[in-house]
Amino acid sequence: MPPPPATCTHTPSAVLQPTRSHPAAHPVTIDAARTTIGRGHDCDLTIDEPTISCRHAELICDSTGHYTLIDVGSLNGIYVNRTRASHATLADGDEIWIGKYRCILQLLEPPDTV
Repeated sequence: MPPPPATCTHTPSAVLQPTRSHPAAHPVTIDAARTTIGRGHDCDLTIDEPTISCRHAELICDSTGHYTLIDVGSLNGIYVNRTRASHATLADGDEIWIGKYRCILQLLEPPDTV
């Protein structure tokens, strides 16, 4: 079993606020430097949805609090603000699509400008 992801060195975290997805979906707080997303039970954020690969994407927080979403070889890809991407630097309010899971990234504090 891999070690748990390190906590983001930038103190604030973010929230993935579902917009259109499974009725039981709830906001997810992201406070790790690396969050794996997929259908697999070994992912940090497991989404039980057939359109999502076992290991679909990673959400990375750098030391300044900027977030990057990376497609890790999924079948259906990732979309940011309705545009397909292999990776994308995210900003507060960006819309993320992972399979049928839809959410908005909400930063709890702005990233450092350094």
